Amino acid sequence: MTPLRAAAVWLTVAVGAGTPAAAATSVALPLAPAIDAHKTPGEAEKRSPCLPETFPAKSPFAGKVELVPLFDAGNRPVLQNGRQLEGLRDSVAFRTPSGDIVGAPSGMPTDLASIPPTFWSWFPPDGPWLEAALFHDMLYKTKGTGQWPPAKPTRRCLSRDKPYSREEADHVLDDAMAALHVPAWRRWAIFTAVRIFGGTGWGS
Repeated sequence: MTPLRAAAVWLTVAVGAGTPAAAATSVALPLAPAIDAHKTPGEAEKRSPCLPETFPAKSPFAGKVELVPLFDAGNRPVLQNGRQLEGLRDSVAFRTPSGDIVGAPSGMPTDLASIPPTFWSWFPPDGPWLEAALFHDMLYKTKGTGQWPPAKPTRRCLSRDKPYSREEADHVLDDAMAALHVPAWRRWAIFTAVRIFGGTGWGS
C-alpha cells in the first residue's frame, strides 16, 4: 500500500461516510516530449544536478516539477500496477526548516499516487502535495541516504552527511506540504498514514 493510498483509507475511517470535501486544486504538470527510461539517468546527471546552487528568493523550493511519460528501449510504456510511470525531467529541491536540502533527481520515476478513483475527491493523484511526495519518495527509495540511483549511485540528493531516518523522511513530507499550503487536515491524514502504514515502502 502506497503512503497516499493508505492516507485515503485512513481518511475514510477518520471522517466516516459523509460528503467528501471539495477536491484540492491540482498542480499543473506540463508534459514535455516523451523520453526513454533507459536513457534518462545519464542524460539527467549531466543536465540537472540533484542539488541546486541557489534557491529563489523567499521560497524553500528550487526547480519546476515537470513530468514526462517513460518508455523502455522498445518504445513501450513503462508500467507499474497497470499505470504508466512518469519521470522528472529536471531535478527539484526543498530546503527544510532546519536548512538542510533534499532533492528529487531528474529521471526519478513516479506513478504519482496510486489512489483508487473512489478517493480522488479527497486525494487526487496530482494534488497539491505532489511535489512534497517526490522528496518523500526519494528518501524512501534510498532508505534515507539520498544516493541516486539506489543500485549504482552517481548522485547524492542530500546536503547533510547523515542519512535520514524513516521518521525524519515523514517529517520532510509534512514540512514540504506545509510550505505548499496543503490544508492542515489533509497534511494530518497523509502524515498519520505514512507513519502507520509506510514502513513496508522503506527501501522499495
